[in-house]
Amino acid sequence: MPCAGRLIWAAKVLKCATRYGRNTLGQSLLLARRLVEAGVRFINVNDKIHNGQTANWDSHENNFGRLKNDLLPPADQAFSTLIEDLDARGILDTTLVVVLAEFGRTPKVNANAGRDHWPDCFSVVLAGGGVHGGAIHGKQRPHRRLPRC
Repeated sequence: MPCAGRLIWAAKVLKCATRYGRNTLGQSLLLARRLVEAGVRFINVNDKIHNGQTANWDSHENNFGRLKNDLLPPADQAFSTLIEDLDARGILDTTLVVVLAEFGRTPKVNANAGRDHWPDCFSVVLAGGGVHGGAIHGKQRPHRRLPRC
């Protein structure tokens, strides 16, 4: 490949990596997309591995500030780019994307402006794989501990 061709290729790779976000989650989802394209049938992506309060979704304190400033912007960028890329490549309908955590969060905010673990009810996002967008299955009862299905 001539030098100019390598530079164009490198610029395209960098642009793609930047679209997903230059962070662990963004680059992990980019790798996941590439694995799907290569035929890998099951891929698990973790958003950070260590348990530092600003490094993951375990929001026992400063929940709303962390969501706004640290957690949601890179997640929104990376997941929306993944869905767009899978769709543009014609493989979204045959690829199920599942986004979930190990716990939901209490409806009540604690004394540290956080929300504690709540295994009785939490959200899951599904995209692709033939799932119809906008569907809601079950919902939390207002001011109660258990969900209504």
